[in-house]
Amino acid sequence: MEQRTNGCVAGILVLLMLVSISTPVAGDVVIRSEVVDIFPSGTFDNSSEWALTTQYGFTPGEQAHWTETMITDSHLSFTHERPQNVVEDTSWALYSPTSSNLSLGIPDGGYSWSKGPEIELTNFDMTALSNDPLLNATLMVAFAIPETLQDDQVRIEIEWDGNIELLTNFAHTPSAIDNMQGNPLELSLDGVTNWTWNQLENLLVTVDYVSVGGIDDSEVRVDAIGIKVLHQTQWSGLDSGKAVYSELLAMSPFEDIDLSSGSQNNLITTSCGLEVVTGGNPGGWITPALQLPHDQTWGRIHLFGNASVSIEIQSSTDGASWSSGVGITDGSLISAGNYLRADIVIFDGCISGLRIDFNDPTISINGEITGMTDGLQAEYSYLSFAIGTNLVSTQPMTVGSFSLSFPIGRYLPVSGETLDVGVGARFYWSSNGVPETVVAQIEDITLSGGFVVEWDYDPTCERPADVYLNEDGIGDVVSFRNTCSDDITPVSNLIVTAQSQNVSLVEVSVEDGRLVFNQQPEQSGIAPVDINVVDERGNLWSTTIDVLVASVDDPPTYDILPQEVLVPVGESVSITLNVQDIDTEIGQVSILTDKSWATIDQYRNLNFAPLSPGTFDISISFSDGTTTFTESITVLATSDPDLLVESVEFDSEKMIVGSVNEIKVWVRNDGLSPASLVSIRCFNGQTLIGSANITHISAEGLESASCYWQLPMDAGNTSLRVYVDPTHDIFEISETNNEYSSSVNVLPLDNSATTEAQQDGWVANLPPSTIWIVAVSVIVCAIIALQLGPGKIRRES
Repeated sequence: MEQRTNGCVAGILVLLMLVSISTPVAGDVVIRSEVVDIFPSGTFDNSSEWALTTQYGFTPGEQAHWTETMITDSHLSFTHERPQNVVEDTSWALYSPTSSNLSLGIPDGGYSWSKGPEIELTNFDMTALSNDPLLNATLMVAFAIPETLQDDQVRIEIEWDGNIELLTNFAHTPSAIDNMQGNPLELSLDGVTNWTWNQLENLLVTVDYVSVGGIDDSEVRVDAIGIKVLHQTQWSGLDSGKAVYSELLAMSPFEDIDLSSGSQNNLITTSCGLEVVTGGNPGGWITPALQLPHDQTWGRIHLFGNASVSIEIQSSTDGASWSSGVGITDGSLISAGNYLRADIVIFDGCISGLRIDFNDPTISINGEITGMTDGLQAEYSYLSFAIGTNLVSTQPMTVGSFSLSFPIGRYLPVSGETLDVGVGARFYWSSNGVPETVVAQIEDITLSGGFVVEWDYDPTCERPADVYLNEDGIGDVVSFRNTCSDDITPVSNLIVTAQSQNVSLVEVSVEDGRLVFNQQPEQSGIAPVDINVVDERGNLWSTTIDVLVASVDDPPTYDILPQEVLVPVGESVSITLNVQDIDTEIGQVSILTDKSWATIDQYRNLNFAPLSPGTFDISISFSDGTTTFTESITVLATSDPDLLVESVEFDSEKMIVGSVNEIKVWVRNDGLSPASLVSIRCFNGQTLIGSANITHISAEGLESASCYWQLPMDAGNTSLRVYVDPTHDIFEISETNNEYSSSVNVLPLDNSATTEAQQDGWVANLPPSTIWIVAVSVIVCAIIALQLGPGKIRRES
């Protein structure tokens, strides 16, 4: 998209942004142009962003002895605080006026002894220390008194410039004294006088054994006598501190020119960079045009490598017509229009890189040095500032405030790489030992030149291909938003909308950035679809595609058919097909089967009437002349038995109260399959009076079985009911014809003789099995009566 420069349009866009009206627009405009701080950590507000270290001398890992690096109160400071340098030395006597020579020099175990005569020692050599300030002095006496002193005494005296001073006196000691085992007696000389080096060197020390009486208590032994002095002395050393900031550079205020771009003449590209062809004339390189970022200024030009070159800068306002070149040197500021290009002639050597920066990136440092620096070596004590591995500047350790400013466009890394900013402090001292404190404080560090120019570009997307659908088919889903991109708005936040120009043919919706197309039922044709993509600021990308729906001859439809159908032979079963066809007259849809007894009735239902039992696979086809469907149904043609009570026989003249009569039941099997183990039950009202079984009845056969009924004792009419297969153990064609019922007239008895004769008669007519059953029943009842009757009567004594 070309940049809009019309002021009216730009003003309208700004107004729209201010009132937050989300109206889609098309065009590229600057929505933000600001100066940014590319080094915000230079304010030292967060100490955790800096790595602080110190070092003593040139030994890595050994921390500085007298220097501390810290960040406090938004300042970086290097505090170097050296104490007074003091040294302790001991000088031992080198001369004895009393010729006590075994007591000269350092303690070595050899000694002079005395039981009366004095031992005198002097001449303490301190020539090398004479220029150092004397801080204090202590007399060191390596001596021993091997026995206790009762009456005798040992006195230690000093003499200088005609003055005599008793330092200590030993008398009436409880035990021996031994200060010759590396533990000389120390006697402070500080309170005696203000000593000079000369007085100490010529000090005369006397050890006197004072004997009282004729017998000595012990003796005194002197190994050595020295003077230990504490003095300030000169010293030197090196402490250093360092603070390093490392972070990815947010933006790069420069442009690195690709060495392979632009127009080149008589140059080759090597591992070094651009070089002149061997043996040829000077080579020329005209770089591609570089546009000045919006609202920024040109900075400096930087050449990398080692080459002899000449540089001219050509300027342009439109990037098409160019001015004549203006000579410039490496590192110089550029003056040009909105566009520039460099015309470089290489005479010798190699160019490894070319950079042009914007806004002249500059590091600015403000700080202050306080304290005493007399003991520092000015040549080797300073602050240093670095970008990456490049030393930018140094600042001497001179007391006072300072402000530094240097261009650094040459040293900045590209955006996304690590920016390393280092501040170092070096304290090299060589002094006479006087304590000193110096503080080097950095107030702030800024890196100028950073900027942000934010353009609002239209989204860009790949145009989807036209969509082809079939009438009554499934729709289509097209992944779309992931083909889009935008300079500011994340792809997931781009708003995708779509609208069909013919919703009666095609409907379109957007689901998670995908285009969902659905054709309307029984419709065909072409529907244009408008697709819009809008970013978070309302910039618009749009296109129109066609959705083509092809016409399709719809096949006939019908209900889901059962896999199996059970049909009794001799009966008919009907299945509703519900055949329909949107594109064909229903009368033109043919329905055919491959069995004569599988027929289609006038309602276009499927009827099964098998002629014989068995399992049959029936093929049914549906066709509208274009499409044919064939289905298969398994027909299970069954022929079950059908039991019914054909007749019941009994002698009505013998149906006398209390008598037992045979009820003969004739059962017919009307089915085409035999029946086995047919059970029969006879009832008087709800009372079971007998049962019987028929082992087998062939198809269409007739068999009988008898129940034996002991008639009730009351004369008159009573009911007789007979059930065949009462528990439905046999699968029959019909279960509704298995019952027989009638009314029976029970006759009364005429007289007792007749009664006896009748009783004898029906008993004689009983079959043997029935007689046995009656007998067993009587015996069982007798046993139960005996068990339930009263117990045997006992006589009481």
